[in-house]
Amino acid sequence: MFEQIELKGLWWLPDNPSEKVPGILRITPDKKASLDLIGSVKSIKMIKAMGIFTRIILGLSGNSNITLYNCYPRAYYIYESQMADILFDIQMVFKGSHFNKMEEIKFNEIMIDYLNLDKWVGQSGLEFEFSHKNTHEFVVKYKQPDPIEVFINNQFKISIVFGVSYPLGVTPGKGFSIKEKIRIMISPLEKLVIEDYLNIIRLIQIFLSLGLREKIYPFSVTGMDRETDGINEFNKKTEIYYNTIEYPTKSFSPQEIYFSFNDIPSRFDKFLQNWFAKAMLLEEVYNLYYSTIDNYKSNIEEVFLTAIRTIESYHRYTYNNNHHSLGLRLLDIYNKYSIMLDKFIANKEEFIDKIVKTRAYHTHYISKLREKVAKPDEIIVLTKWIKILCEMCLLSEIGFNNEKVNYLAETIILTDLQAKYQR
Repeated sequence: MFEQIELKGLWWLPDNPSEKVPGILRITPDKKASLDLIGSVKSIKMIKAMGIFTRIILGLSGNSNITLYNCYPRAYYIYESQMADILFDIQMVFKGSHFNKMEEIKFNEIMIDYLNLDKWVGQSGLEFEFSHKNTHEFVVKYKQPDPIEVFINNQFKISIVFGVSYPLGVTPGKGFSIKEKIRIMISPLEKLVIEDYLNIIRLIQIFLSLGLREKIYPFSVTGMDRETDGINEFNKKTEIYYNTIEYPTKSFSPQEIYFSFNDIPSRFDKFLQNWFAKAMLLEEVYNLYYSTIDNYKSNIEEVFLTAIRTIESYHRYTYNNNHHSLGLRLLDIYNKYSIMLDKFIANKEEFIDKIVKTRAYHTHYISKLREKVAKPDEIIVLTKWIKILCEMCLLSEIGFNNEKVNYLAETIILTDLQAKYQR
């Protein structure tokens, strides 16, 4: 999906453009960026003297202006030839624009490609028709769907936009292809700084991940500014790179997800508005929940503890009582969805007690609890249940009623049980 990029060029500090240093910018497939500068000891020392990190480094590679934001020196070498080498880790790369100050990094709009967004939206402008009279004849049609727009807090608009690429002609023997692309556009009333955009991008990312029960992430981000050459107005595009981790993807079936756009077309705007409105209160919960989804790099105990933190944070922010114990928090949430949960959990008290003791042991390592806590295979099962509880809470928050939340969760549980039986 994304290959490593290497850009050779000249690099300098915004307040000293006359002192340029050659170097190579590398961006890995997971969008981690590094800059390797090789120059005179004098020029390298000048950059090194900026301290533990350099806010902005500007560059020119070919015809591309580049801005590197938040640059952290990782290694520094001096050679006998009076040459020096310094390696930076870069938080963000802006290819296509120069920004001299952090406050200047603003855009009129941002366009994002999210992994599996097309599957979540589930709409297409393509039609394929076979002729009933001639089996060798078929027709391909394309009509661009209208954008799907949602206004958030009268501050910005989120749009699902549909694009298409196609050939201008057909080469005999070569065929042709029509490729659709579905993106999300963020359009504020006034220019936003990049930090504000990143927060919006993240909230959309977690919303989609909740619907698909799979980590969704942006694999392409483009900033756009409206500019004019004195005659025509045009969009100046800036490619934005920052670290996004690629996760294994899987195929989806309707029984394995909570909701897609086609499940909520008339309520999509309200659900997304609810999600953003409650982010002020629940953003910590959103982020904790996201970190529990398909967490391939953490051990099972860490994922279990993170799931516990998620449900505790949710209860703390949304329940008007003074319960501070995990057991009472779990009981409150369990009772809200007990109609569905009681179908699968034989003893509510034992279920909650096992979670509480397992959390206590893996947090405080109380030896007397060792024989009473869940074993590794049991921790995996408990973690799944806690995550389902978290998801049910979040589904309620965006606008699903309790009956629908119970139905969605039960469908997921039954699908999971069926998959285990088939294996």
